[in-house]
Amino acid sequence: MTFDPSLFEPSAGGGFSGAVTEVRRSSYFERVGGSLLGIPLGILLLILPLSLLWFNERRSVEAEQAIAEALTKVVLAPSAAIDRRNEGQLVHVTGVAIAPAVVDAVLGLSFANALLVRRQAEMYQWVETQSTRTARDWAGNETTTTSFAYKQGWYPGRIRSEQFKQGQGHENPLLSAESMLITADKATVGAFRLDPRTLKAIAEGANTGVDFVPLAPAKAPVGFTLQPGGTLYAGKSPTAPRVGDVRLTYSGLPSGRPVTVLARQSGDGFAEYNAGRNYPIHLAAVGDYSPQVLLDKLAGSEAFLTWVLRLAGVVVLFIAFAMILGPLSTVLSIIPGLGTLAEGAVAAVALVLALVVGIVVIALAWLVVHPLVSLLVIGGALALGGTILFLRQ
Repeated sequence: MTFDPSLFEPSAGGGFSGAVTEVRRSSYFERVGGSLLGIPLGILLLILPLSLLWFNERRSVEAEQAIAEALTKVVLAPSAAIDRRNEGQLVHVTGVAIAPAVVDAVLGLSFANALLVRRQAEMYQWVETQSTRTARDWAGNETTTTSFAYKQGWYPGRIRSEQFKQGQGHENPLLSAESMLITADKATVGAFRLDPRTLKAIAEGANTGVDFVPLAPAKAPVGFTLQPGGTLYAGKSPTAPRVGDVRLTYSGLPSGRPVTVLARQSGDGFAEYNAGRNYPIHLAAVGDYSPQVLLDKLAGSEAFLTWVLRLAGVVVLFIAFAMILGPLSTVLSIIPGLGTLAEGAVAAVALVLALVVGIVVIALAWLVVHPLVSLLVIGGALALGGTILFLRQ
């Protein structure tokens, strides 16, 4: 494998033009050797998705059982007074949440009558984009050309310019104030204290497009100017931004909103309740909701996560099988037309193997709690794989 000597191409006028090109050339035998290394790596990679799929199914079943158990143990507790008999129990509390103010200690700003405040930080900075194209000649040699382009714009947080292909001349400075969620120090719902963990749970359960409203600071801290609409700006000119300029916007959840908390009663506040096999429950939302609604929403989130992890496991399985079978298409790539067909065949076989193995592992994990269902799923997966291979033949 060789690199083009013009790895960093200067502009006609000297210096860097803002674009960098990297050319990488691999001979046919280098590609074959590299693909052969993929066989042991692919075999090792199989361990990760198999473990993930097994763990995910066990986690999903345990979460389902814990949520069902929690619904049978929840205690409806009034917010006006704390009933000490409910100590350590999973309680459902509704009431109006009140707090005097939220303080942004970093910038010395105070927002009166707020439960929660979100600070959104953006910086005018460099961003790197990448594009790659690959060409192969008659002898099976491959040339990969990767282009890196750089432009400036407003982006949340700080982009790590030290990881750019060409960092020199595209440095992003440190951000003076990061995006963060700030909670009130003295928030209550009836007689209960709302600690930062519960307030963050309220933020997670809030409809941010409706419940959070824009906030305008009363003053501009040192180094910032207050712009129309309540934006804080750090820089010389908002109309002609430069790299390193920062703008901050605030939104908040006002005091006096009804909230619902579903958590373990701990003293005069709340903590995580462990249901099932140490499954943590600490839920809250803006509004008056029954325990059933909050737990149904939690179950929906768990189901979504389960399917995301299933998909991730199958994708990694596909990559692993493609690495194991990859040498076949690489060896045949020297024959015009046949290499492309081999790549398609390898991808198809890897996909079938990933689906079949993934479904079988999921079904085996279910054997612990749903033996009949898992046997049906295993049979269906084997039938699916056989049908697909038969049709392709």
